[in-house]
Amino acid sequence: MRFRKTVKLGKGIKLNLSKSGPSVTVGGKGLSFNIGKKGIFMNTSIPGTGLYDRKKIAGGSSSRTQNKPGRSSSTEKPVDEFSLAVSDEGDIIIVSPAGYPITDESMKRRIRATERYKSEKQAILDAFREDNSAKADEFNRAIDEFINIHTLSPRVKKAKDFTREVKDSELDETIEEALSGIELPVEFAAGFQISGDRSMIDVDLDLPECEDMPFQKAVQAANGCLKITKKAQDEVRRDYRNCVFSLAVYIAAIIFNISPVIQIITVSGYTQRRNTKGDIKDVYIFAERFDRTSFEDADLKSVDPYEFCMSFENRCNLTQTMSFRQIEPYDLQ
Repeated sequence: MRFRKTVKLGKGIKLNLSKSGPSVTVGGKGLSFNIGKKGIFMNTSIPGTGLYDRKKIAGGSSSRTQNKPGRSSSTEKPVDEFSLAVSDEGDIIIVSPAGYPITDESMKRRIRATERYKSEKQAILDAFREDNSAKADEFNRAIDEFINIHTLSPRVKKAKDFTREVKDSELDETIEEALSGIELPVEFAAGFQISGDRSMIDVDLDLPECEDMPFQKAVQAANGCLKITKKAQDEVRRDYRNCVFSLAVYIAAIIFNISPVIQIITVSGYTQRRNTKGDIKDVYIFAERFDRTSFEDADLKSVDPYEFCMSFENRCNLTQTMSFRQIEPYDLQ
């Protein structure tokens, strides 16, 4: 560490341990996903209202109907008395008026031959595909929000937009308070140092680890089923690249908005790696020198975090496989 004091921030991905086995929760307030042995569950809530809902969206052995033991003789019910449901695997289930799956093959053949079955089958499959497509989008959107932290960045104010001036003697405390109040889905720590004329801030970020990145994504199979698959290694490394540069952009935007006196922010990101002796050491993997004017002119929510960071004076040695090599950070101002 180059600074005496750091502020630890963020909550990260939660690992939940229970008797039924480990599971992972991704997301935050309002929308999260729980991934475990029993499948994928979507949790939604409206903060401040107490309203909460939990739905299974994939995995496990359950279906959209319950397999209750019941009568299934083809002579019990007329052929037009049935309803349809879809299992998690995309199979059509014919359900009796009592709510039991019809298992009698003769009855099922008769029902499948009706026009009603043919029309309702297509309608329910279309609804199944549409529903799963929306769930896949929600799942992936939650993952993207975990990675693309820069989309949370405030617009950086120009000098004329500041309504209150922070005294030089209060700048250190104000920056610490701003960093301490940050709530993000990733866990990191920040240390900072202010130059003598207060115009330049050096920030060191203890970055989240690549292993902390979400390693799954939602895809929709050809039959409309929702599948949660493992990301390829290059996808995970790309996610990590975007996440750490997104974090740098977000932190810089927060600090620029504290005082118009701040003109240059140098953000240096480091992680922990083992050296040749097997000892864990802090290793810097990028350093960015951000200027205020460029941040004032940018729509930070829509930039590509990597490309945006590369447009500034920087030190970064990123391989073609998107692995970070160690760099020497800039000297402190």
